[in-house]
Amino acid sequence: MGLYLSGQGDHLCGMEFAKAKSGVVVGASDVTSMLYEGMKDPNTTILFGIDQQAYLQGYHPSSLLTLQVTNNQRLQNLLFEAGPSFVKTPPTQTEQLCQDNNFAVCIAPDSPTSTTTGTTTGVVDTITNTSGSTLLRFHGVVAGITLTLSLLL
Repeated sequence: MGLYLSGQGDHLCGMEFAKAKSGVVVGASDVTSMLYEGMKDPNTTILFGIDQQAYLQGYHPSSLLTLQVTNNQRLQNLLFEAGPSFVKTPPTQTEQLCQDNNFAVCIAPDSPTSTTTGTTTGVVDTITNTSGSTLLRFHGVVAGITLTLSLLL
């Protein structure tokens, strides 16, 4: 028997049903901690969840439009993949924590530079694309204010 959960509101009921009935195969829209727990549970068969990546879909258009309006800057590559993605395995504990707090302040575990100076705590990392442009990013807290700053070099 197959079960498709069409949103976060269906996850609790769907997970309970899948645990109660053996042989149920589950697929889902959206991802929640309940879905991830079901992926870890050997007694349930969850094939996938579709992560809508709401943070990327909501944050990036706002930041890109702000750059366009304030600095007349824009991306040269017009293809900007922001989701959705198919999730077949549960995230790490760190990734789950970031998702649960809606990415309020998530310091990437593999970030190269972590800094603390006075009232400033955060991470600076760089990304270089194939055309040679470099993006310098700071994620952290400055004087009690959470900031994410990006600079295209």
